[in-house]
Amino acid sequence: MSTAVTTEQVEKVVTESLATFGADPDQITPDATFEALDIDSLDLAELSQIVHEQFGVELKGSDVAEVKGPGIREAVSQGAALLAVGAGYELLGRFYQPSRGVELPGAQLFDTWTIQSGDDLATTSQTITQARAERVIGDLLVRWGDELLVGFENHSARTYLGPTARPLGQVVIGHGNNGDGHEGVCLGHAVGTYLRGPCLPQNPALADFLIRGALLRRHEDADLAPLADEPEHAARESAVSRLTVRARSGGGRLAARLADAARPARTNPARLGS
Repeated sequence: MSTAVTTEQVEKVVTESLATFGADPDQITPDATFEALDIDSLDLAELSQIVHEQFGVELKGSDVAEVKGPGIREAVSQGAALLAVGAGYELLGRFYQPSRGVELPGAQLFDTWTIQSGDDLATTSQTITQARAERVIGDLLVRWGDELLVGFENHSARTYLGPTARPLGQVVIGHGNNGDGHEGVCLGHAVGTYLRGPCLPQNPALADFLIRGALLRRHEDADLAPLADEPEHAARESAVSRLTVRARSGGGRLAARLADAARPARTNPARLGS
């Protein structure tokens, strides 16, 4: 069976996506410009991810740096909230260096850079077992101020933070950015991370942080009444409990890190949005 992608398929997905971003469906035509449709750089970044996920079309690094980068940086500097996970996180740094080929410039939002340590399974003849040996795959528990963020990671690249970058949190269990104890990055209300799981349903506090940031950009008062999110907190606490019980049973350095993570933090810089 043919897996060729047709122009009609791509046009349909693009049209539907633009409509969900708020564009007037009657104005979406092949000749319409993104500016006329009021589609900003953040919308374009999301559209690129949708097209990539559905059709396997790779986003060009120069496209990110030259077309989307300025708009993303401007929006975040004005207080926009942003969450980038995995490849999206990697593309928002200075550059991404594949294991093969030329360096790809990033959006330069974060003072970070990423180097792929193993071949991409989609572009190599490696077996699944060989590919897994070069990837970081497993549970990820991160100390974020007085919160513990939980999820899992699955990446072959290693991300490094420059002198002006602030990590999202400290790794308690897992690998994180590159094994140096840091996970993710935070700039204002923009967050880059390797936390999957999915990230937000398992970590209500992080979701609240992003929602509050988005509201503050448009409104002076962003204090909302708490939601009935007991199921989300219960799911998070169950995941954290499962990981900590397993780690403590092993003893050693991991148990010591868990004990340290249990101590309350005096401040939570990332949540201040500064």
